[in-house]
Amino acid sequence: MSSQQNTRAVEFGLRAVQFSRLTRRGILLGLSLSQLIVLATGVLSIVGALYAGGGMLLAWTAPIWLLCAALAWTPIGGRKLVEWVPVTFRWVARTQKRQTVFRRRVVKPRPAGTLALPGDTAALREWEDPETGAAMIHDPHHQTLTAIVGVSHPAFVLLDPGEQERRVATWGRVLATTCRSGRIARLQICERTLPDGGSGLVEWWQRHGRDDGSWTSTVYRELIDRAGPAGERHATTISVALDMRAAARQIRTNGGGIKGAAAVLRQEMTTLVTALRAAELSVTG
Repeated sequence: MSSQQNTRAVEFGLRAVQFSRLTRRGILLGLSLSQLIVLATGVLSIVGALYAGGGMLLAWTAPIWLLCAALAWTPIGGRKLVEWVPVTFRWVARTQKRQTVFRRRVVKPRPAGTLALPGDTAALREWEDPETGAAMIHDPHHQTLTAIVGVSHPAFVLLDPGEQERRVATWGRVLATTCRSGRIARLQICERTLPDGGSGLVEWWQRHGRDDGSWTSTVYRELIDRAGPAGERHATTISVALDMRAAARQIRTNGGGIKGAAAVLRQEMTTLVTALRAAELSVTG
């Protein structure tokens, strides 16, 4: 019996899912503008030292080109050191100006389309799509336009291993279909746990239960009465962020500006919704 169970576990074992590396669009050889500036500074210091004084001057300028190389190539937290420099200077400036605490008058009305958020997120703007009624968030710093779709799905851990394997494969096809265009900057899955009063369990029991006074139905009804008010429900959302730089040509074709970007994002959302339905995931709005 144990050998059969082990064979079944090996047969239906979930395969590890591997994602490809994130594409980095650079100006030259995959390098960003800040990396090119730092590397150019280091190369100029080496060339100038060789022409001016030879090996001795090259040794004197070693701290400059070594620092440039370290700033351009050393990764920390998924970014190069040179990309952390403006973030650090901005944090130091806000610390000196005592702007690390966000205070806002909650009774003061906000202008339409703006969000009361601190720091760089204060520049976020809300755009309501007139065709679908969806609320899209425009980030002028990262040049993205984001929309969110709600998704409902069955409990994954309660499915048998074969069905789990099939669900993982279909979800991989959803990701491949959505990111095929190359215009998606970010795809985020967020799951929240919210308190539930147990009304869903009661309604399900009233529709599908058999309250015949038996011991089983009595125990189940008491369980719903006791555990129902302390229950919880899961809300899953998928956020799709359109890269407005990568989709610049399509945005201009659709009229330009936020209106054109909304039209392009609407196409991406349609593709995502179709892929989700093909993967047997219900879209809630």
